[in-house]
Amino acid sequence: TTSARVFSDSPLTGAKTPLGGCRGWEVDLLPFDGPDTAVLNHKRFCTRTTRPPCLIAGELVLGGLQALLAGAASLPEELSGPMAELQRCEPGRMGHEARVCFWLNCLNAGILLALASASSARPGTPAAWIALLRGTQLEVQGK
Repeated sequence: TTSARVFSDSPLTGAKTPLGGCRGWEVDLLPFDGPDTAVLNHKRFCTRTTRPPCLIAGELVLGGLQALLAGAASLPEELSGPMAELQRCEPGRMGHEARVCFWLNCLNAGILLALASASSARPGTPAAWIALLRGTQLEVQGK
C-alpha cells in the first residue's frame, strides 16, 4: 500500500492544491493491473480516503464535464484517483439530503464520464443510451 496526498490544479487559481482544498485529507491508492472492465473506476483501487463523499462525487461531475467539453478521447488520468475514492465512500453514514446530493452527483458523473470515455459517436437513440450506460459503471462502497 502506498499512501498518497492527492493534488489537483485548482479550477479557480490553477495552483496545485490538495483536492477539495483541505490539506488534512489523505488518500491511499493502489494501481490495478487486471483486465479492462465496464467499471470505470477500476483503473486504481482506493484502500482509504478521508475526503467527504459529496466532495468526491461533485469533483467527478466537474472533471467529467471538463473532459467532455474538451473532447477527450478517453478519461483523463487525473480522474482515476477521485474515481477510485468512490470505492470507499459510505453514503449510509450521511444524512438524507447529503445522501441524495451524493447519489445525484454519482449519476451525473457516471453519465458524463461514460460519454467522455465513449470511443464512438454520442448516443442518438434511447437504445444507444441504454447500451452506453450498461457498458459503463461506477463502483461505490465496494459494490
